[in-house]
Amino acid sequence: MKKYIIILVLNYMFFGSRGISQPGTLDNSFGIAGKVVMEDFGYVYATALQTDGKIVIGGTTPYSAGLLVSRLNSTGSLDFSFGLGGKAYTVFPQQYYDDQVRALAIQTDGKIIATGAIGKDDPNYPQNYNYNILLVRYNTDGTTDTTFGDKGIIIDDFGSEKDYAFDVALQEDGKIVIAGMNFPNFFIARYLPDGKPDLTFGNLGIVKILSGSYANSVVIQPDGKIVAGGVNNLGLGDLFMLARYNSDGVPDSSFGKSGIVKTDFAPGGEIINSVTMQPDGKIVAAGISNGLGSSQVAVARYLSNGNLDSTFNDDGKVSTSINGYYSSGNKVLVTDDNKIVVAGSASDFLTIRYNKDGSLNENFGIGGIVITNFGEPTGGNDAMLQPDGKIVVVGTKGSYSLAVARYNGNEDPGPIITKLKKWLHHHGITWDDKPGNNISYYSVQRSTDGAAFKEIARILHNSNTANYNFEDPAPLNGDNHYRLSAVSTDGSSVNSNIVLVENNNAAIKIYPNPAKNNLVIEGLASTGNTKLRITDLYGNIVLKATATANTHTCNIASLKAGTYIISIETGNEIITRKFIKE
Repeated sequence: MKKYIIILVLNYMFFGSRGISQPGTLDNSFGIAGKVVMEDFGYVYATALQTDGKIVIGGTTPYSAGLLVSRLNSTGSLDFSFGLGGKAYTVFPQQYYDDQVRALAIQTDGKIIATGAIGKDDPNYPQNYNYNILLVRYNTDGTTDTTFGDKGIIIDDFGSEKDYAFDVALQEDGKIVIAGMNFPNFFIARYLPDGKPDLTFGNLGIVKILSGSYANSVVIQPDGKIVAGGVNNLGLGDLFMLARYNSDGVPDSSFGKSGIVKTDFAPGGEIINSVTMQPDGKIVAAGISNGLGSSQVAVARYLSNGNLDSTFNDDGKVSTSINGYYSSGNKVLVTDDNKIVVAGSASDFLTIRYNKDGSLNENFGIGGIVITNFGEPTGGNDAMLQPDGKIVVVGTKGSYSLAVARYNGNEDPGPIITKLKKWLHHHGITWDDKPGNNISYYSVQRSTDGAAFKEIARILHNSNTANYNFEDPAPLNGDNHYRLSAVSTDGSSVNSNIVLVENNNAAIKIYPNPAKNNLVIEGLASTGNTKLRITDLYGNIVLKATATANTHTCNIASLKAGTYIISIETGNEIITRKFIKE
């Protein structure tokens, strides 16, 4: 009999004694009344969230004399265990100036990747700024990681007067992807985990396309393809532009026209500032539309083939005007329930939340819009979602003051499934409760379609434990949708997110994953021959084998590092699993 192990792990803010905060209101547990301001800090461009809830911020030192990476505690105070009093400064020789951290990413080991640009005097053009690509990796304490690049620093000249990196994304295999401007071209480059160029990607590690374009944002799809967003036809009727590449840097011909999609909102031109992925594979882009006499926040949603999604505002596009202000969407985020959050600027911090159909979410702020005044012109340059649904926006107040705001996000304080993981090689979801909540019991519920749920078990609340587990003794064939309903002592209840577990040959498992030399396949038929085939993400066969027992070990030492698919032929059925080769 097949069994599924479900660990339901719940971050709980329950409804009884704790009040519900209106979505879009400032979080009073952060900083002073939801805001943090630090004078003479520098210009802030980027932020990232650590797994422990600490907030990393990147930008420039005051007056652009070097880089600044800082870290805040989850309450908004400076984390004094990081750098010098919460700040890590990276200063370069005197000839360098206007150095910028434009994007941040956190590795699985906690190390921090910062990318941007470094300015350098050009004797041929003394009045011009000449920029090179900059990458820096920091240890968790704020020191530079000397195992990366040249003592933690990489400065690359891609051959133009202005080379900028505007965004960074990390692949599952640890490779680093950056995107930006190689004036006047749109570029993507990839580096190995040690900072060396990945010579298997594009032309010796870099891909350049379309003169008169640049990339502002990059994201990695689950299948390893790379999506970058920016602008095309710069200065001549700008257009939203998306480009998608296969994992080797070759344009993806299944996306748009030869891997490129261009979108026109209005005659004044548009720019993509941020791109993200929905769980269903749709691509969401946000930025600026300059039509109708003023700049507006522009959002578009695309199907996986690059076509505009007609279920989003009927034509796949929506523009939002903010009282005639110059408005810009600088960061787009997608919540667990597929709401779209856009953070940016409208003279002040601007945060907008849309429903999944493109309409403004009326439960957020005032009619879906929140404007936060810091007393001086302030712009929200980057943002992130916390696992509890709260929204953190960072930017600059005035010239060189740090401005951060954190907003309440969830419409109810109920359980939130935060992590999907394997447990004992089974599919599962995580659930972590806090002792002392006024909960009577947990109802474990199952559905075949994700809509009609039936209770299959009750687990009494234990005030002495924070961890629970449940084993489904008889999962249904096909799809099993699970959710948890927490029932309080007064009879009220709150439902968790829904997690899908597929019961299709679940007994077959592969490990370790990632694997270095050997990949083990368990749960095969004990009699007969089982055909095994390993392909790369483009369908190229890299290894074949035949298994004659219920456990088989494949030697994969000769494979290059990357993501692969193993196909297991059992009778009339082919089962596929994805794994990573280290």
